[in-house]
Amino acid sequence: MANPSQMSGTPCPAPGGKWDELPAEALARCVCDYVAGMTDRYASQTFADLFLPSSWRGA
Repeated sequence: MANPSQMSGTPCPAPGGKWDELPAEALARCVCDYVAGMTDRYASQTFADLFLPSSWRGA
């Protein structure tokens, strides 16, 4: 993940609980595990929350 701060509002399952303080390999594993546990609807909503301007939603 190029910018772990995008996940800052999301609880990190790793010890310490901070995405931006994880080594690269641990970060990749945590992100993979986090995404793997998402339902399709939740993944779509999370993507929209992180990457789409609010003015685009519902248009």
